[in-house]
Amino acid sequence: MNIVITGNPGCGKTTVCEKVIRRLEEGGIRCGGILCPEVKENGRRVGTNAVDVMTREERIMAMLKNKAEFDGIEVGRYSLNRKGIEFGKDAIENAMNCNVIVIDEIGPVELSNDGMIDAAVKALDSENSVIVIVRSKLKKKFLEGFKDREFIVFDVSEENRKSLPEEISRRIENGN
Repeated sequence: MNIVITGNPGCGKTTVCEKVIRRLEEGGIRCGGILCPEVKENGRRVGTNAVDVMTREERIMAMLKNKAEFDGIEVGRYSLNRKGIEFGKDAIENAMNCNVIVIDEIGPVELSNDGMIDAAVKALDSENSVIVIVRSKLKKKFLEGFKDREFIVFDVSEENRKSLPEEISRRIENGN
């Protein structure tokens, strides 16, 4: 089963996914892959970390260009950490023996055939359930790029973000 969690920046996509993982793991379902929670300073987003779902290890994934202390790939106002991308690829590839693989998030770098796209394709080609987080503005392009696969799409909003973790978890647990 392939699931896409989508929504606008800051709507709670990663938080929904974290809750899904927690619920699945409590039920004995092995989860792996990568989560990318925001890094904030004084309440403002300045970047994202990469967190390995299995080991809980963290690396910097992206920072505002003026705050980045690494040579990265420039995307808008951010610089993507090459070491963070490699860390993310490894986390996804190491999750192939899990029941559920999480990929947070497929962005413009991945859609341009860079970043973690190879690991994402490998996960999507596996028999595992895969949860992919994609921003709303990239959802159409992502789905068109993987039109040979079926996805259940969940759009996160303020109204449904509290109920989605249970719904998504239930679908994965029941296999539908």
